[in-house]
Amino acid sequence: MEPDTDFLWWLGRFLGTWQTDTGTYEIRRADNGWPESRELSRDVPVPLDTVLRDGRQTAIAGPLGPSPVVLSVPLMRLWLNADDMKNLRGAWNVSAGQQVILERILQRMAALDDSEQKRRWAMWWASHGSSQPAMQNETCLQELRRKYLSEEARDGDRSV
Repeated sequence: MEPDTDFLWWLGRFLGTWQTDTGTYEIRRADNGWPESRELSRDVPVPLDTVLRDGRQTAIAGPLGPSPVVLSVPLMRLWLNADDMKNLRGAWNVSAGQQVILERILQRMAALDDSEQKRRWAMWWASHGSSQPAMQNETCLQELRRKYLSEEARDGDRSV
């Protein structure tokens, strides 16, 4: 399945915490942009379709995905400007500083329109290796892609 930035962006609606009769799951993005799901109690991957079919979303993820967010220097460089990077030097070393970094990233993201956020995420996803989703999620993602294309066609009809 070829990555399509608009489709990857659309898949963001499924990120967050999900509950099923058998447990609590989290759907977050892999670094390449594709969603992946894990059972939280055992921290093991599970097929995405199991969670989406049998679960209900109980918490929506923030713009960087579900908490806790994994911060990195490349992620900081993606969203922060040079002054931010200079002013936040050393903040990385303490939890209070990491919280300041996270808040600054979220502020910078909020100040951007959707197209700029998509552009930056597309750069991030492209820079992180394989453009293929996990094999266990391929069928589910094909179904979601059909739903996405159907919504896009319907929305396109409304704008005409």
